[in-house]
Amino acid sequence: MKRAFCVFLFFCMMLSACGNFGERIKQPVTFYYVRSQSQYFTNDGVIVSEEREASGHRNDLSYLLAIYLMGPIQEDHRSPLPAGTKLYTVSPGAETTEIRLSDLDDLLSDADYALACACLAKTCFGLTETEEVTIFSGERSLSLTADSIYEFDNIPEATEEAS
Repeated sequence: MKRAFCVFLFFCMMLSACGNFGERIKQPVTFYYVRSQSQYFTNDGVIVSEEREASGHRNDLSYLLAIYLMGPIQEDHRSPLPAGTKLYTVSPGAETTEIRLSDLDDLLSDADYALACACLAKTCFGLTETEEVTIFSGERSLSLTADSIYEFDNIPEATEEAS
């Protein structure tokens, strides 16, 4: 009886491992950046996506955000965060995920900080099932939900006012 039970457990573990192995290798992730400056005023919005290979790290949010901070691969995308931004901590949770970045107070305006947080939060919503992302940097913090992000990606087209 023990022998049959051990064989059964072995096969269950093998099936489980095979199933997870296939998911880890083939599952891409989506990072969100901003369009290059020359393309801001388009009907497609400011925030753009870039698909990356997770390489077995699909469930490792700290690793994926470290890769995110390295910046986009595509030339027509740019990172909303300054080069050298450091990821201090990531605390994923079912309701709220908290992210602590290096101090960006002197490097980004409030509007640029909000846009950077929207891109980072949108990336987290695609990687986790969290309901809210709170990003801390220096003296600033911003909490976003999936619904609140859409206002950052809806910049109207530039228009000229008649004089």
